[in-house]
Amino acid sequence: MKTIRYTALLILLAFIFSACTLTNKNATRPERDTRETGSIIAQAEWPEDVKSDLVTVRMTVSASDMETVSQDFRFSGRSGDIHGIHGMPAGDNRTILIEGLSSDNTILYRGSVSDIIIIPGQVMYGGFITMDPVSDKPLAQLEIRADSGNEEVTIQWETIPGADSYSIYMSISPGASKRTFDARKSTTSNSFTWSGLRNGKTYYFIVTSENSSGESIESNELSVAPGITPKVSAGPSAPGNARAVSGNEEVTIRWNSIAKADSYSIYMSMSPGASKRNFDARKSTTSNSYTWSGLRNGKTYYFVVTSENRSGESSESNKFSAAPGTGDTIKPPKTRDKSVVVPVPTPKHVPVPQPKPVPVPKPEPAPRTKPAPSATKLSPTELLNIADQTRAPGATFSQEVKVTYKKGDKSTTNVLVTRVKNAIKSLAIYKYPASQKGRVILMVENNMWIYFPGTKKPIRISPAQQLLGQVSNADVSRVVYSIDYDATSVEDDNTGKEKLLKLNLKAKTKGAAYGSIELWMTKDRYRLVKAKFYTLAGRILKTIYYKGYKNVQGKERPMIHEIHDAIKKSEITIMEYSNMKVQDTPDNYFQKTFMSRAPQLK
Repeated sequence: MKTIRYTALLILLAFIFSACTLTNKNATRPERDTRETGSIIAQAEWPEDVKSDLVTVRMTVSASDMETVSQDFRFSGRSGDIHGIHGMPAGDNRTILIEGLSSDNTILYRGSVSDIIIIPGQVMYGGFITMDPVSDKPLAQLEIRADSGNEEVTIQWETIPGADSYSIYMSISPGASKRTFDARKSTTSNSFTWSGLRNGKTYYFIVTSENSSGESIESNELSVAPGITPKVSAGPSAPGNARAVSGNEEVTIRWNSIAKADSYSIYMSMSPGASKRNFDARKSTTSNSYTWSGLRNGKTYYFVVTSENRSGESSESNKFSAAPGTGDTIKPPKTRDKSVVVPVPTPKHVPVPQPKPVPVPKPEPAPRTKPAPSATKLSPTELLNIADQTRAPGATFSQEVKVTYKKGDKSTTNVLVTRVKNAIKSLAIYKYPASQKGRVILMVENNMWIYFPGTKKPIRISPAQQLLGQVSNADVSRVVYSIDYDATSVEDDNTGKEKLLKLNLKAKTKGAAYGSIELWMTKDRYRLVKAKFYTLAGRILKTIYYKGYKNVQGKERPMIHEIHDAIKKSEITIMEYSNMKVQDTPDNYFQKTFMSRAPQLK
């Protein structure tokens, strides 16, 4: 019966999108976009004891370069139904949010998946999304303020503890609310600049905060006309002498305390020119120092600091930058105000012989250098080949992969059998759970598709999409790094108890799932220890720890990969490998036309 259900749903996909859609005046649609468009579909995995008052499934697609789009569907009472939206602007970094609502629009369940790519003219699959129940505990209400500019409005609010994101609702008439609005934007920061507005026209805004517990009640409504600057009270002075000291994967930022300041905001950008309007992340503190953790060693980050009180926010401090891991201290620019004393950290002393007679030569500060290259005789490329040979018994083989995603006291498991041909072709066949058995993922070079049992055509997907937990499609289908990444350098890492080598990998193909990878291995036996994975923008996604070494196919191999999410620290995914063997698979098996027969392979 499930096969029949999937067949009917996919064959009539175009009709489902229109026929199942509820008449919903709250569903938002973007203005006509001149870019090429595609479609996005996903499936919701509901709890077995799903609440009886669940009646509506809301699917929302959002990204920084497109209008947020929402569409409602009737809840069928079962898991696995396919929901989708047509006409989505092509691009990457799309996020799918699925919510389950009661008849009075109370959010009962929520689940999401990010980093989805939409290809023009293609139907992209976002995968199974686990729906988690939303608690009844609401977030605090926001108090918002706004500044108008040329054809834009900047809305600001205080950071709400526990909030993961914020939604800004805009209406062109009074009475903006979560149910009555003309457009909606989302952000993880506590400010948002809404551009493309009409000077002199009044717009109405409210803001809500959100996390896994749900969405807060609405903020106060604020009306602003772009091009008309509202009068605001003068804020505190800008922090002076802002500077940074780098550490391992972190930067400690300090500045002079400002009288009458209630708090401080630190703006960080991954490119020069950080400001209150040009930043990638923002942090707040009531102290005059802040340690920004989770950064990438060797990458330069750019900062400014502001002070705040009830009267408003100050202008920006001096601009400064720092590169974690280098041990560098970045000094602020010199100031003409001689009353400002710039404290400079005591330089590290280089051991100096003590000749007689005195005086003793003055100590010299340690030189500012990049991490020293490794003393190993092997080149970065040779080390990458060793890593690939450790992870795979050859270019052509088969294995079984058990993927277990753990979130709190709950866990979800998938079991797949993979067949690899010449390292660039792979078939991943779902064996468990029963609801997904028979699905097939095909990867040929950097192209990837998924097939559902009982359907005629496979659907294009992205290697970077999540398969389950922190595991991407590429993590299962591609086991050789050298296909998609260049080994650019190798460094010694003696910071821990064990002497390691750190191999730096950079993406060389457009279809690579990650922008870069840092791979650690032991110096003596070149045994894999861990790896960190980054986006193209340098944001860390996850860390993999290689464990469970066993002698398989004549070599010690890590048969367990423990994956930790960089943001959601409590979430762990385990990949367990078994039945690894050298096994050839005919070339014609790695074609889209064969995917319907692939589940029959033994």
